[in-house]
Amino acid sequence: SPPNTHAGVIELRDLRLRDAALQSLDLPITIKAGMLSKLTVKVQWTALTSKPIVANIEGVYVLAGPAGLGPYDADKVEKQQQQIKQQLLQQFQDSLAAATSAKKGDEEGIFSNKMVFRIISNMQLRIDKVHIRYEDTGEKSGLSSQSFGIVLRHLDAVSADAKWEVAEGEAAASMTARKLVNMKQLSAYWDTRPKAGDLLSNSQFGLTTLQASFDEDVQAPYILAPVSCNGRLALVKTPKDNEPQHQLSLSFTGLTFSLNREQYLAALYAADYMAWLRLRSTFHHLRPSIPVREHPRVWWGFAFEALMIDFRRRTQPWSWTFLKKRRDDRKLYISIYTPVLRGEKLSNANDATLKTLEKRLDVDDIILYRRIARANMPVKPVTTSTTSSWLGSWFGGQKSADAETKEIDAEQARKTFNELLASEAEFTVPQQPSYVGSLASL
Repeated sequence: SPPNTHAGVIELRDLRLRDAALQSLDLPITIKAGMLSKLTVKVQWTALTSKPIVANIEGVYVLAGPAGLGPYDADKVEKQQQQIKQQLLQQFQDSLAAATSAKKGDEEGIFSNKMVFRIISNMQLRIDKVHIRYEDTGEKSGLSSQSFGIVLRHLDAVSADAKWEVAEGEAAASMTARKLVNMKQLSAYWDTRPKAGDLLSNSQFGLTTLQASFDEDVQAPYILAPVSCNGRLALVKTPKDNEPQHQLSLSFTGLTFSLNREQYLAALYAADYMAWLRLRSTFHHLRPSIPVREHPRVWWGFAFEALMIDFRRRTQPWSWTFLKKRRDDRKLYISIYTPVLRGEKLSNANDATLKTLEKRLDVDDIILYRRIARANMPVKPVTTSTTSSWLGSWFGGQKSADAETKEIDAEQARKTFNELLASEAEFTVPQQPSYVGSLASL
């Protein structure tokens, strides 16, 4: 049905999942078929922070399989790498903006954080019928046929007050967001000897079969038998020292894990296959597409070039040419990016150069250069006003009683900070500093 956003109700049906939905996992897995049967969101726009927001998800069915490598597509690989790089850079900028707002006591940032926390406190979530299945027929991996799946029949989370009773609206709003969690029949299975008719990858009705699995009493080789639990989840808005921000307490009716020899060996083989695919993908762009027996010289050249790539990766960072190029890139990037920090509009030439550099440089180098550029920004001098008293004038104080302005020179502090940043160390994308710890009891 069409979304009725004005009335505060959004309902979507039969949503198809993209093939690249699992790309963020960085695993050689692709989605062969995926569907979300129904998504319903109820929002009261006039009382966004005081009334509950209800989200219902019903029927998540995913059928995945090994991706394999296939023909090398340079444009597709380059596009994926640039997308991942831009996502990491955006995470860095967001975390930097959040830290800056927190330091300055940004009223707008504080207000938005409070609103987000209130919305999370009033969020009501319900999930029904989730079945995610991975199948490997052995055609690409060379392994024996196997299937692995995770099934969840029901999960809901509702707001609670300080006494852990169901609450809505203002009763649920506090410095701690509390959720009552109820989960029913979570299970995981691993079939190392599926029959030909049981492999859904060979069937056009794979998703239909996954849907029907909730209506039938299916006996599967479970590694986690169906389990249900109740729990309490607490999210602290501003945790104190040594206080975890997330606290989770779960009470299970019973836990049964089992792993036979065949399942254990299948897990080891699958892990080896994933590692082999990752290694192969590194040199996939060099791999010949011709038979080995007919062109052994070409394949020997491929093996030699693969070894040389690994050798250059370890020795190149210490060469003078690489160091000089890295220094030139750093100076050029900082000189172009500094006007961006000042809010100036770049010329077409500088804008093109900046995009070329960001396309070629590693994300760690870009983050490092942006940090140095921010550190090189001139620091606004801090002024303080002091008033001289008649007693101070007797003991070397100022003779005038008028307020004087003293400039605090921050040049030395800025230089010290620059020296620390210019050490060319590898930087990782910083995470939000809100996480303190977690406490879980089973």
